[in-house]
Amino acid sequence: MPGYAILGEPWWIALIWVLVAGHLTNAVNTLYLHRSATHGGVVFHPVVEHAMRFWCWLTTGIVTKEWVAIHRKHHAYADREGDPHSPTLEGLANIALGGVFFYRQAAKDEALLEKYGKGTPDDWVERHVYTRRRGLGLRIMLVLNLFLFGIIPDSSCGRAWCSGCR
Repeated sequence: MPGYAILGEPWWIALIWVLVAGHLTNAVNTLYLHRSATHGGVVFHPVVEHAMRFWCWLTTGIVTKEWVAIHRKHHAYADREGDPHSPTLEGLANIALGGVFFYRQAAKDEALLEKYGKGTPDDWVERHVYTRRRGLGLRIMLVLNLFLFGIIPDSSCGRAWCSGCR
């Protein structure tokens, strides 16, 4: 397929992409979800805010209202009964390795979302794309990554160090 794995060689380009995309995702989570949407400590231009919301959807499938509500409740009950993701109560390993499961469980609580999720974006895109189709962004990113980097290294590369070429 023309264009398939267009950035698949050399291998370090994919590594740079993983590092840049990972860093950008962490920055968006920290700056937008935590500092801006949760605590209101930073205010971004609407275009920048939407770009961050889009990146979150594309790379994590996180719904702003859910993340904000869960994190606000975490602050309200930090490391005591009622904290939705306390490493003190649940164990550091459980939260570090399985935090997404605690997040998903807490996100099912409509009362939590209503009480702690106030002031989060509630526009058409948030309701009809980012919330209703949360997994679509992850699928789009998967297809993009497969297009850019391929699924399996090309075994016909002709390089002596490539095991598939021998």
